[in-house]
Amino acid sequence: MSSSRVLSAEASRRRERRGWLPSVVILAILIAAGVVTALVLQGVQSIRSAPTALGPNGSSTFGPAGIKYIERTRTVRVDLSGSTPSAATLGLTPNGTVTVRPSQTLVSTLRLAGDGTATETPIDSVEITTRAGAISVVRWSTPASIGFADLSSALLDSTAFGVDPAAIDAVLTGVRVANRQGTAYSHTFAPATALGSSVTISVRCLSASACSASYVATLM
Repeated sequence: MSSSRVLSAEASRRRERRGWLPSVVILAILIAAGVVTALVLQGVQSIRSAPTALGPNGSSTFGPAGIKYIERTRTVRVDLSGSTPSAATLGLTPNGTVTVRPSQTLVSTLRLAGDGTATETPIDSVEITTRAGAISVVRWSTPASIGFADLSSALLDSTAFGVDPAAIDAVLTGVRVANRQGTAYSHTFAPATALGSSVTISVRCLSASACSASYVATLM
């Protein structure tokens, strides 16, 4: 069986398993055992007090209670369904940007979760932008250099956003061809809207062992 058929079959199985997935993307920051959790919050002027650790739809909040909860659970939850709670409810100012990242080089993942199960993609940071009192854009990216296997897994997981499996097969083939030729490869997928937001994914590989992917979710 060809590699593209294998990838397409795997993508199909992943889509079937995700038929129950809610429209909530959970950005999980997992801290290595024995390391005290510490997050760097850039753009602190974009944060105001929120009374609870979690807002509507289970979204993270970014006031003192919410930050303590993020540190304890090592998870940031952002709803990408387009019905995201107001910025004020989440402890964010009406207009601004906040970036959440570990304070050290730690294992981080993007987690799509529901019904007690999850799929994970390695990430480096999460940036949340608010405009006119609501979350407007969420950005996240993989670490600067991941291997082909991790890239394949991340892209196959992106079928949950509505990315076409055939387009994923074509990109992975392009990475392999470029690697054999000793050239760099880059590609930006068409926006995917299955979750109710528009998610654009860009891939860049200097080699098959030095790839990265960046994600931009625009709430509609």
